[in-house]
Amino acid sequence: MPHRKVGPTYNECIVPGWNDFIADKHGEAREAYLNWLAAGKPRPHFDNMMCSRARFKLAFRYCKQHQEMVQANAFSEQLSGKNYNKCWNDIKKHNNGRSTKYVSSVGGCTGDDVIAEMWKCHFQDLYNSVPVDQAKDSLLTRLNDLNNDKIHVIEVEDINRAC
Repeated sequence: MPHRKVGPTYNECIVPGWNDFIADKHGEAREAYLNWLAAGKPRPHFDNMMCSRARFKLAFRYCKQHQEMVQANAFSEQLSGKNYNKCWNDIKKHNNGRSTKYVSSVGGCTGDDVIAEMWKCHFQDLYNSVPVDQAKDSLLTRLNDLNNDKIHVIEVEDINRAC
């Protein structure tokens, strides 16, 4: 039997800007509907209910269409009100559901080993792009010129022998 979605998840029910733009219009629309129902569904109450419902739907549509802007404005208001902890917690909640733990493709490469090899080659080419033989010889010459008695250059072979 295929899995069927029963209802909206918590994140789908959250509408940024609800309290600022929609809540009062939702209350008016709900109250107009209940008044129309209690009065026996007469035409004048129906028109009032439809107008209040249209205002609610317009505000709801605006918030859905401008969701990112409304959310950004809410974050900026929290920051300007110096409510830093709440702001960063809300940003974490807002962005956390969209993040992925692992990237499946990087630079056209797929799979852990292939991606690691791609980065290895990238940094190997990057750090070996400039020849260092001349700079190394220059450094060793300068060190030898300073004082041969006090400076001992440690080579890779010295470390290998010590290990």
